[in-house]
Amino acid sequence: MVSAPQSSVASARLPSSSSKRMEAVGQSTALLSAYLLKQSAGKWKRKRWNQRWFVLDRDNGVLRYFRHASPLEAVPLRSDAHGVLALKQAGASLVVQGDLPAGVPTPFCFTVVVDGQKEVRLCADTNAEFRQWTTAISAIISPVRAGSRTGEAKVAPARAVSPASSSSSAAELPSALQSPVQEVKKVEVEVEEDTETVNEEVGVEPRQVMEQLHGFVGNNRVLLIALNPAIGPNYRKTKMKAASAPALLELIAVDVYQSVVKADNVGSIVDLSVLKPAAGDLDLFIVNCQVPSYQPSNPLWGEKQGDGPGFNFVTYFAIPPAIRKMLDAPGDPPLQAVRLLKGFMQPQSWVSERFKAIGIVVNPEEQKLGRAERHLLETYNGQPILTRPQHQFYRGNGYFEVDVNAHDFNYVARKGLVGVSDHVCNMILDFGFVLEGQEDHELPEQILGSVRLCKVDVRQAPSLS
Repeated sequence: MVSAPQSSVASARLPSSSSKRMEAVGQSTALLSAYLLKQSAGKWKRKRWNQRWFVLDRDNGVLRYFRHASPLEAVPLRSDAHGVLALKQAGASLVVQGDLPAGVPTPFCFTVVVDGQKEVRLCADTNAEFRQWTTAISAIISPVRAGSRTGEAKVAPARAVSPASSSSSAAELPSALQSPVQEVKKVEVEVEEDTETVNEEVGVEPRQVMEQLHGFVGNNRVLLIALNPAIGPNYRKTKMKAASAPALLELIAVDVYQSVVKADNVGSIVDLSVLKPAAGDLDLFIVNCQVPSYQPSNPLWGEKQGDGPGFNFVTYFAIPPAIRKMLDAPGDPPLQAVRLLKGFMQPQSWVSERFKAIGIVVNPEEQKLGRAERHLLETYNGQPILTRPQHQFYRGNGYFEVDVNAHDFNYVARKGLVGVSDHVCNMILDFGFVLEGQEDHELPEQILGSVRLCKVDVRQAPSLS
């Protein structure tokens, strides 16, 4: 059985998840409670941080906070709440600010806005608690769209390191490189207060078994908090960020390959026909991240390098029919994120230099890194980067591909990437991609697609010739 790391599963709760321990004592599984730090809202006196007991009713979308805790079954009977926030009403939003203000007690801060103006600024004690609460609140404010597909399994192409859990059913899908059919079954993993459904693969070649590669891929919809994009208006002044709306594209497969030189245009190498949906045409958006594994030459006297051995992290996203309809319609699409995507996919586009990648190591405290590596991680972890000019675009039958060439990144970045193969097997990695919005009418930004890689041993990835 593939056991998901605690921090990963805790931030990826499905709405239908339940707590066996809470059911045993008769408490509602819809209630989430904890002590959080809340900033006082006094207008005339100096603002300070006070510890308050918060209770989130996930069924009714109500967040209450009290001075003291009580048994959860007594919460509906209490009349001493210091505040009650209705999160399902119009104007409610969750904001994760990029630049923390001075004086915050912890770096794990977020703000809940109701009625479009009332702000409640909170701080969690730990990163895990921060993710738990922001994920739960975001699920209420921006619920998964009706008809979207969650909690199911769809196997990745043949030599993928793991399956992507985002198809409409647990139907089996042949590999893009003609692997045996994989049998998918559901198993239960109990973590603290919730039970999470994950997928375990059996009956496949040893190299393709998840236990062999010690990792799994998480649903792309659970990362929208961590990969918080910019919001407007006046982003250049406010620098405000918030949880993204659901990703525009649907993750269907992930591959990791080793190669002796860069592998360009992966869509022309693998057999994509097996990813074709049962109804409709193949319509993919592929992101191929090319990561070097060789030591970079000194920029002062070494020869310029631009190719060599490395890894290819390939994500395959399906363009939903509703998005495709907007892309193909004459004129500008009604959604700002789709307008940017339409411009981006056109030749010689004005949006071609706005592709941003966001990578987050969720568990940095578990990493055994050298001094220089740790400094790089602390400095750049979670920072969005514009991939220009180190990217290329390819168009093929049924796909559009973006190749991000890290072989041409600056010396410091390449130096930090060299040892990635030694540490990825112990990392929980969130990746997301977004098109940069610059003007107010292009905001808020919306994640194109995202993925979580959990402790994947890339050293066992197959070679791509």
